Amino acid sequence: MNKISRKDTGTIGEIIAWQYLDGHRYKLVEKNFGCKYGEVDIIVRKGNIMIFVEVKTRTTDLYGEPLESIGPQKTSRIRKISGLYLSRSIGAANCDIRFDIISIFMKKKALEILHKGFNASNLGDIGLADFRDAGMIKIEHIKNAF
Repeated sequence: MNKISRKDTGTIGEIIAWQYLDGHRYKLVEKNFGCKYGEVDIIVRKGNIMIFVEVKTRTTDLYGEPLESIGPQKTSRIRKISGLYLSRSIGAANCDIRFDIISIFMKKKALEILHKGFNASNLGDIGLADFRDAGMIKIEHIKNAF
């Protein structure tokens, strides 16, 4: 099999994160919001809380846990992005704000299976529970991460 790009791995991780959030009744506001400061992966809302979500996906722990790659520069950038987003968004002025991280660790076999589906049909509903139950994907959701 050809090597799966980091971009595709990240995109698959974001799809997994979104399905996880959707399953926990978060309302999608926007994906991949970009501006001059960078990009935030997912913006969701739950009740009166606007949540900016950074997704980190890994298939090996060779370079550390997914959470270890989010340092002060990254958190500062996400805060700037959120400020700009909120200043442009109608209806967001009265919301509380939260910054979450979703860490996804998946076995390479799971990534290969999902990548085939990603190429074929943009994944749709990937049957996340089956992968989690089989121990192929581990999701950690850190609320109020920074």
